[in-house]
Amino acid sequence: ADNLTNKDKNLITVLASEKDGKGYCLVKLGKNVDRSEYQAPAIVKIITDIASGGGGGRPDMAQAGGVNPAKISEAFIKLMEILKVS
Repeated sequence: ADNLTNKDKNLITVLASEKDGKGYCLVKLGKNVDRSEYQAPAIVKIITDIASGGGGGRPDMAQAGGVNPAKISEAFIKLMEILKVS
């Protein structure tokens, strides 16, 4: 996430992984992302509201664990709708 946001300071990076049936998520905001409009913990909450789990962090980076891997695609689709990403 650091490599991506260092290359593009306007990027919101959302990564998800699964290990042993448990899902994990990380959100990292580039330095130029407007913090009054986007906060990493709020983005993580959108994901966990759909895919369960819990997390938190700083305005520029947040993590979640206990995410249901079967629901992560649904959460990403909703996240893209909210963030108006095509």
